[in-house]
Amino acid sequence: SEKSLFLTIDRTDFRNFLRICHTIEATLTTSIKKRMVSKLSSLGIPFLTGIPEEMLTSLATSVSIQEVPMDHVIFRQEDVGDAFYIIVHGSVRVETNHNEENNLGTLGPGQYFGEMSILFSDEHTRNATVVVSSDKTILLSIDKDSFQRIFVSSNNPVLAAEFELRVLKHSANLKH
Repeated sequence: SEKSLFLTIDRTDFRNFLRICHTIEATLTTSIKKRMVSKLSSLGIPFLTGIPEEMLTSLATSVSIQEVPMDHVIFRQEDVGDAFYIIVHGSVRVETNHNEENNLGTLGPGQYFGEMSILFSDEHTRNATVVVSSDKTILLSIDKDSFQRIFVSSNNPVLAAEFELRVLKHSANLKH
């Protein structure tokens, strides 16, 4: 909208710069994570809706950002689950060995998968295989320990229960 000056730095040079300046890298990474979690919470992801700001900040510092190439397998059916994922950019294909057609569907930005692994026992296995289906897919992942620390050990059992209800709403029936 007005006259501007832009500086362009290619990826390799920028990453080399960040390796030298550790404090800038940590600050930038935290800022990017906060921005991504904030963006995702505005998309109406069920378990992020209504979470207090301090918990979103804690979540942002606990997530990992992954840029994943096309056809990369995130996890396989029957693997023991230890994390769940939120798609920021790109898409993944969900497949199962129990389905004749093998492909259960595609998930895109704002959608998530692998959440059952953090809700249930340590031996809960994956129900499907998830494969990246677009180039340069970006995922946020949170491991089970971080999730437990943020949601379950936060002295707010109501929040943990709400999370479970929101995630399981498609497969649960409430009865009087």
